[in-house]
Amino acid sequence: MKIYNIIISFIILFNGICNCFEYTDTFQVYYLEAPLMYAKYGDLLSHINAFHSGVGFRSIYNASEQFTVDFTAQPSIISSLFPASIVNESLRTEINWDSYATVSIQTLINDTYWSSQQHIMNCTGEQLAQYLCWSPTFNNTKYNLFDVRDAESNQVYLPSRICNDFAWSSFDALFNLGATVVSNLKPSRDYITLYVTQEPVKIEYEDEATWNEITKFYIDLEKLKEMNESMTSLVKTMDHLFNGTFFLYVDDSYYNLSLAVFKTPISFTYTPTPLPSGTPDKSSVGYNSSCYSPLNPNKPSSISGGWIFIIILSCGVSTYLILGVIVNKFLLKQSGLDLIPNRSFWSGFGVNISAGFYFIKSKITGSSSSQYSYISSSSSDNL
Repeated sequence: MKIYNIIISFIILFNGICNCFEYTDTFQVYYLEAPLMYAKYGDLLSHINAFHSGVGFRSIYNASEQFTVDFTAQPSIISSLFPASIVNESLRTEINWDSYATVSIQTLINDTYWSSQQHIMNCTGEQLAQYLCWSPTFNNTKYNLFDVRDAESNQVYLPSRICNDFAWSSFDALFNLGATVVSNLKPSRDYITLYVTQEPVKIEYEDEATWNEITKFYIDLEKLKEMNESMTSLVKTMDHLFNGTFFLYVDDSYYNLSLAVFKTPISFTYTPTPLPSGTPDKSSVGYNSSCYSPLNPNKPSSISGGWIFIIILSCGVSTYLILGVIVNKFLLKQSGLDLIPNRSFWSGFGVNISAGFYFIKSKITGSSSSQYSYISSSSSDNL
């Protein structure tokens, strides 16, 4: 239900955003980086190349058309590693998790926060609209902090799912939608890798003995959390305490990892990573078809001059009538139909319009206008 609400909210927000730009616009695409946990530590973690990343869009025609899209762990990165609570129930101990991830979007690029902005691609407004429809699909995933790799072959068993993975998936999606790569550089990104000696074992059935091992692991892990150690020190300590066994919680499942004991079981790297290349494949980018409509390629048109005239005229007439009634009521002490300002003029207004119509008709057809003559003679008699 939480993910469903996130997707619905995102589509509603997207519909508002797409009214801000035209599909024929051209946008520069940026790889954005900000020091990890900037609000708490400022730029401190940038010195060890620990960054939060996102994707930015800036129109080349209108500087105010800016967008930032990023992927964040909720309620925090720590919640993807530590359970929210461990509760002793009557039958067995329960481990409760409150960990999910969301794609968020802002209608600006915060230059103060995003300290690094690399222009890497160009896309059209239509491609941006399609991308914004694709991006909520990442809300169906959980935040996974670690790449799990074989210590010898480097084979990936369990891929990470962090902000950097979202950024590169975004670049792939934009490329397949037709965006153009304009940079020859390989932007760097963070990897956090756990090295194992064999393929992780997914725990399909949690028998009592296995579940007791899992709960003990996370109870001890909670103790380490209170020690406020660094991530490297934390994993090294876990490797020592658990003799190379690590239970990783990924996508509502537990995996038994055999951490490598002949090398450091965890690696933090900041590595240049290639941008997409080859032949684009638009069919590989899935998104909700009701979100993007190719039949409506432009933003809604601004109000035409005719409608502006009608609005001004309506406001003027309304003001005229309201003020006229107030003056007649309170200053001239009128009542009933006499409250209408310039009542005699408005009484004959319809007749005058009719007379004008017949006069114009008579000039076009060459016939006489008895009605217009009658009005004219009646008016002369009143003079």
